[in-house]
This record gives sequence, C-alpha cells and structure tokens, in this order.
Amino acid sequence: MSAFCRFRGIRWSIFLAAKNAERMNAAYYYGGAPLALQTTSQLLGISIQEYITIDIEVLTALVDAMGGVDLYVETDMNYEDPAADLSIHLQKGYQHFDGDTAQKYLRYRSDDLGDIGRVQRQQRFIKAVYEKCTQMENLTKLPAVAEIIANKVSTSVEMLSMGDMITLFKGLRADHPKTIMLPGRSAESDQYWLPDAAKIESKMQELFPELMVPVENNK
Repeated sequence: MSAFCRFRGIRWSIFLAAKNAERMNAAYYYGGAPLALQTTSQLLGISIQEYITIDIEVLTALVDAMGGVDLYVETDMNYEDPAADLSIHLQKGYQHFDGDTAQKYLRYRSDDLGDIGRVQRQQRFIKAVYEKCTQMENLTKLPAVAEIIANKVSTSVEMLSMGDMITLFKGLRADHPKTIMLPGRSAESDQYWLPDAAKIESKMQELFPELMVPVENNK
C-alpha cells in the first residue's frame, strides 16, 4: 500500500511493504481508508490527517488522461493469473506506458525481490509521473485529469479548483518528491519487508522532528 503525506509543504511518498501479524495492506482490506490511515500513523509515529485512495481503474484513467508515462522496464516481466484476470508481458527496455500497461507494471511481483521489487518499481513510477507533470505542455491535459479526480477519486481532502491545480502543477519544479523505504529486513521464509520499529522512529525523527507525537490506539 502507499501513503501519500504532505507536511508543511514537503511531500513524501512512503511505500510500505510490511508484515506484522499480517501484511500491512490487509488494513485497507479489512477497514478501508480509515483503518489504513490509523495503521500507517501508528507505524510511523505521526498523526496523518488526510488520505487519497486510487483504485486500478482510476489509475489507468489518470495515466491515459496524462498522455501516458515513459519508464524503463528493468527486466522482462511475464506473469499469468487467470483467476485475477491478470496477464503481464512486458519487455526489458524503455517504454511508453498507457494506463493499462502502467497498472500491470505496478502490480508485477514475480521476480526474486517479490514485494520489495514492486515497492521499488512504485517509487520509480511516482518519479516518472512527477516528471510528466512538470512538463508545461501537459497543463492542457488538466481538465481531463481534474474531471477524473473530482468524479472517481476517494479522498478526505477538499477538491481543488482548476486554478488551484494549475498553480500546483506550475510549482512542482521547485518541490521534488523524495522516496524512501522504511528501515527493516526481509522475512526469512518470505519476500516481505519486516519493519524495524526503533530504526523507523529514528528515521522519522530525522525527517519530521517537529511532528513526532504519540499516536493513540483507537478502540
């Protein structure tokens, strides 16, 4: 799962492949965005107030509305899952992704790194999308993007006006995104990432020292 957080003008995309009693993304499965928000807040030790959820259909539509994304595929990807109606066949090399190809790239995990490799690909994808947004000619695509966000994206954030979105896109050049993988280790019997609570706390103190507060456990 991914948590997109904004603190005092700093944007961080924090991608988590974690496993305690269960994988962390099980929180969204069991309790939707509210439980995922609570679980992420508890893991990071900070209070996250807002969320945006984007499903596969919306992701596909957004990438298509942007005119696609250019990305390097680091290895051949071949995977078939008829039960999930998923067929992935991507060749190594630079490619121009449409929405359907992008969601397949992001979902692929059948390599030696498993979920860890998928996290790394998600990070590269976010950076590619950011670069796409900084290209001024893409401002003409904002109306289509705004319509999808307004009608299909689930969020607790107040929707931006078209003028606000144009201002946001124009300001992206000076606010480059940063991505990290939380401290932890690979599980011995699986390819999941096990979080290291002490190191996570230290990393968050380094990144957001003024925001570290105890996160209460809602009952």
